[in-house]
Amino acid sequence: MSATAAHLVDHVLPPGVAVRQWVLSLPRWLRYVLAYDAERTSAVLRVVLAELFAGMRRRLGLASGRGGAVSFLQRFGGAMNLNPHFHLLAIDGLFTKDEGDAAPRFHRLPPMSELDVAELEQAIVAKILALCHRRGWVSGDDEGVEGTPLEAAGAASIRGRVAFGARRGQGVRRLGVLPEFLLDEDEGEVSRLRPQGFSLFASPAVTGTDRSRVERLIRYMARPAVSLERLSRRKDGLYAYELRTPWRDGTMAVVLSPLELIEKLAALVPPKGMHLVRYHGVLAPSAGWRGQIVPPAPAESYVVGEDPKERAARRGRWRWIPWAELLKRVFAIDVFECPTCGGRTVILACLTQASVVEAILAARGLRTTPLPRQPARLQGVFEL
Repeated sequence: MSATAAHLVDHVLPPGVAVRQWVLSLPRWLRYVLAYDAERTSAVLRVVLAELFAGMRRRLGLASGRGGAVSFLQRFGGAMNLNPHFHLLAIDGLFTKDEGDAAPRFHRLPPMSELDVAELEQAIVAKILALCHRRGWVSGDDEGVEGTPLEAAGAASIRGRVAFGARRGQGVRRLGVLPEFLLDEDEGEVSRLRPQGFSLFASPAVTGTDRSRVERLIRYMARPAVSLERLSRRKDGLYAYELRTPWRDGTMAVVLSPLELIEKLAALVPPKGMHLVRYHGVLAPSAGWRGQIVPPAPAESYVVGEDPKERAARRGRWRWIPWAELLKRVFAIDVFECPTCGGRTVILACLTQASVVEAILAARGLRTTPLPRQPARLQGVFEL
């Protein structure tokens, strides 16, 4: 998450160019269609991006122009439920290049109104429904196809139900449900879905000069499916997963048995070949203008006397960001700063001989024997 955000800000997104987050939520029947099919997911995403870039050209009055975006396929909802939807970080404008131009020119989009978003939503929904109709995906059956056990777990997760165990077919237990909603087991997660079941959300554009804000936004878009801080183990042996925002029926948490917890986690695992992060338009790896828009990679360092095989093995490592640097970027923690004098610390040696390590620890008055082992427990889970 943090490494992805840092990589995009430093080496992918053009400096000084504004970006905007788009979020497309899907109706329940289409979630079944896309949940475990990478090809169908890619087809829908291509339609969304094509219409997004076409809408930009219409608003700018350009006959042609190339956009760029990074897409994040999020497969999870706020209750650890399977909910495939798209987050797009799109450059807020288009690039054009006339004959004789040395480099592409950027055209920034004008301010966007709610009407502009609504019109774009209608266009995207129409194209997605046409695609589904051509390929025979349109279905009014919300139950989905339950073939393999994994597909059964996914279908139950989308419906907010349990697929296996003693409570098979029943709704997931919830805490805080208001009395008037007690009989509605399919209330599900609250959203801004329109009657067709789709919802398009556009966040305010972030200026290209505010790179720290862009990086925070990407960390949100690339966040993991489960937050261990919101998962707790109750005294009765069940697990409670707290919602970030209560649902309109008052639900504040879902309660899962150990088997149900494993079932929900398994449903979130993407199938083979389904990429969660993709690059599009001028940001795509093979885009013709990419080299003139994307920041260049840092020059490869050269070490005198280095073996050619070792140098070849180092190529591409600039994409890897040391953990210490990530801590500094995300939490403003510099592990190489001395807490006493504020100077820079350096690694002097790496000691592996047990007798030497024990002697140093003893001289410092520190423990020389390992701590006693504790029983295995789920990381981040605590008792209520």
